[in-house]
Amino acid sequence: MAQVPQTPQARRESETTSSRLPVRTPQARTPRASLLPLENLENIPRDAHLPRHKTAEEVARLAEARLDELRKEKHALQNEREDLRTDIQLGRQRELKLRAQIEKQDAMITRYKERAVHMSKAQLQQRAFDEAQEKRQKAEEEAKAHAERCAELTQELDERQAMLDEARSVAELMQRNLRALAQTASALLQARPTPASPKSMVREVVIDRAAADVQAHLAATLAQRDALMDELKDAEGRAQSLQAHCDALEELAAQHDEDADLDAERIARSRLAEQCARQDAALFESKWHSAEDRCAWLEAQLAHTHAVHSKVLSALRAQERGKTQEAQASAAELTAELHQAKKQVAHLQDELERVAWYEEAYAQRSRQADLLTEIAALADEDAQSKHFDSLTAHIDVLHCELETLRTKRDALEEQTVQWQRGLEPFAEAQPAKRRRAASDAGKYASLERAPSPRPHAPAHSRRHALPFVKDA
Repeated sequence: MAQVPQTPQARRESETTSSRLPVRTPQARTPRASLLPLENLENIPRDAHLPRHKTAEEVARLAEARLDELRKEKHALQNEREDLRTDIQLGRQRELKLRAQIEKQDAMITRYKERAVHMSKAQLQQRAFDEAQEKRQKAEEEAKAHAERCAELTQELDERQAMLDEARSVAELMQRNLRALAQTASALLQARPTPASPKSMVREVVIDRAAADVQAHLAATLAQRDALMDELKDAEGRAQSLQAHCDALEELAAQHDEDADLDAERIARSRLAEQCARQDAALFESKWHSAEDRCAWLEAQLAHTHAVHSKVLSALRAQERGKTQEAQASAAELTAELHQAKKQVAHLQDELERVAWYEEAYAQRSRQADLLTEIAALADEDAQSKHFDSLTAHIDVLHCELETLRTKRDALEEQTVQWQRGLEPFAEAQPAKRRRAASDAGKYASLERAPSPRPHAPAHSRRHALPFVKDA
C-alpha cells in the first residue's frame, strides 16, 4: 500500500513557531564565532560534543594543582621565615647572655674596686692609728713631764710642810713660853707686895720691862705666827691646788694608763687587723690579678664573640636579605603567577560560563529538538490517524464499490457464463483475457478477505478522505 502524500499546508502546520531560535554570541568576551550553528539545529545528534580546548574539570584540576603548589611554596617560605626568626631569637639570647656575663664581670670589678677602696680605708685607719700612736707618745711625754712637775711640787710641798711643822713647833714653843711668862707674870703680879723698897721697885721695873719685852716679843711672835699662818694657808692652798693638780695628774695618768691599755689593745687589734688586712690585701691582690686576667680573657672572648656574632649577624642579615629578596622576587613571581592564574581562572570562568551558556543553549536546542521530534511524531501520528481515517473512509467507499462490483461481477459472471458458453470456441485464441479475468477474480477475492470497515468513522476523516478518493 502506498503512503498518502502530505500536503504543504499540513507540513507547515506540523512545525511550531519559535522552533528556530537565534543563538546569542558574546562578541565582547571572545572574538570567536558561536560554536553552535544557526541552522539545522534539529539535525545535531544528542551524543555530539562541542569543540573545546579543555573541559571545566581539567581546568579546575589544573587550577587546584597550581594553587596547591603555590600553597606549598608559601608554607616553605613561611617555614624559612620562622627558621630565620628562631636564628635571630637565638642570636639575641646569646647576646643577652654575653651582656649578662659582661654585667657580672663589671659587678665583680666594682666589688674589687670597693675592696680596694676598703684597703685604702684600712691604710687610712693605719695612718690614723699611727697618728694616735704619736699622740699617745706625746701624751706619755706630757704625763711624764707632769709627773716630774708633780714630784717637784710634792717635794716643795713636803719642804713647805716641814717648814710649817717647824713654824708650828716654834709657835707652840713660843705659846708655851708665853703661857709660862704669863703665868709667871700673873704670879708675880699676885705675889707683888706693896712697894716698900727700891729693889722691889727695880724688880718690878725689870719685870715690867721683861713683861713689855715679852709682850713685844709675843706680839712679834704673834705677827710672825700670823704671817706664818698666812703663809701656811697660802701653802695649804697651793698644796691643795697642787694636790688637786696631782689628783688631776694621777687621774690623767690613770686615764693615760687606761688609754695606754686601750691603745695597747687597739694596737694589738690594729696589728691583728693589719695582719688580716695584709693577708686580705694579698688575697685581694691575687684575686684582683686573677680577676684582671679573667677580665682581660673575658674581654678578649667578648671581643671575639662580638666579632663572631657580628660576622654571623652580618652573614645572617645578608642571608636573610638574600632570602627576603628571593622571597620578595618569588612572592612577586607568585603574585604575578597568581594574577595570571586569577586572570586565567577569570578567563576559564568566562569560558566555563560561555560553555555553560553553550551547554544550556545546546540543552535548550536539544529540548527544542526533542519537542520538535515529539511534535513531528505527534504530527505523524495525527497524519497517520488522519490517513487511517481516510483509509477507513476509502475502505468504506471501496466496500460500497465492492458491493456494486459484486453485483456487477454477478452480472458479469452471468454474462461471462453466457459469453463462455458463446465463446468457448474462441478460448484457445484468447489466453490473455483468461489470465486477466483470473487476476481480477483473485483481486476481488482478496478484497472479500479484507476486514470490515469501522462502524463509526469521524466526519473530518471522511471530509479529508473524499478528495483523495476523487483524486484517486
